[in-house]
Amino acid sequence: MNSRIWGRGATALNPGLVLAVVVVFIALSFISPYFLTATNLLNVAKALVIVGIAAVGETLVIIAGGFDLSIGSTMAAAGMLAAYMLDSGFGVAAAFCAAIGLGMSIGATNGVLISYFRINPLIATLAMLAIIRGLAFVISNGREIVITNQTWLNLGTGKLAGIPYIVLILVLVYLAFLLLLPRSTFGRYIYAIGSNARAARLAGISTQRWRLLIYITCGATAALAGLMLAARTGNARPAAAMGFELDVITAVILGGPA
Repeated sequence: MNSRIWGRGATALNPGLVLAVVVVFIALSFISPYFLTATNLLNVAKALVIVGIAAVGETLVIIAGGFDLSIGSTMAAAGMLAAYMLDSGFGVAAAFCAAIGLGMSIGATNGVLISYFRINPLIATLAMLAIIRGLAFVISNGREIVITNQTWLNLGTGKLAGIPYIVLILVLVYLAFLLLLPRSTFGRYIYAIGSNARAARLAGISTQRWRLLIYITCGATAALAGLMLAARTGNARPAAAMGFELDVITAVILGGPA
């Protein structure tokens, strides 16, 4: 996909959007006495966690001039795998690592198809969306898996100093990438590839390899979002996060990287 459309080499919030959010926030604070309360703000934060985590990986892809429509399916598949492993007696750590590994594998497949086989990102990730979603339905026979592991459920409902664990995980993910992007080779190459892939290649950057790594990262964050969704709802369904990729892409575009 044309990097001139999807990758600008920099991120910047739209001032008009920021102003609109501030105005709505102030208006709701006056309209409802319950809006500007710690309980409500934490509920809003919990509602944003799933989109927020998945949007991090999608942001990297879009900055680099790509696109990923398979996020929702990756989330569902990761949640299903983790729930299946927990139901089979595996520990939380094993289920978590396996689900993240699955997300990275899906991302790697997208990256290979796009970077090395030069398939349009829209076509490649749309096909992956259908394939992964279909496999989730076939493997599970269309049935949901109820999670009974209390440690896993505590991840979705527990709190530390009054702040939900899933909100803390979102903050940690944001801080990690906030520090990574402007200060690391990985971050600088993302901007370079998205700004002008041909110039980046002539400068000695292996654009194929770095695009592959970017899609792997996107798959990992999508899997993490799927795990948070499963922990919060207490179950995993093959139809989970259906159409979720549109919410994530909308959030990224409104955030300013494109």
